[in-house]
Amino acid sequence: MAVLVTAASLPEREGGKRVLQRLSELGAKVCRLYLVWVDGGYTGQPLLQWVMDRLR
Repeated sequence: MAVLVTAASLPEREGGKRVLQRLSELGAKVCRLYLVWVDGGYTGQPLLQWVMDRLR
C-alpha cells in the first residue's frame, strides 16, 4: 500500500500521478501493481493513459 499526503489544492489526477510515481521509484520492492482503487475524480482516459505510458 502506498499513501501520499498532498495539499487540498492539488487536483486528484495530479495527486494520483505523484503517488504512483513514488511507488514506482521503489523499484524491485514493488515489481507489479495488481489493482489500483480510485474514486470518481479519476474518471476518464488521461490518468489511465499516463499510467500505461510511464509505469509499464
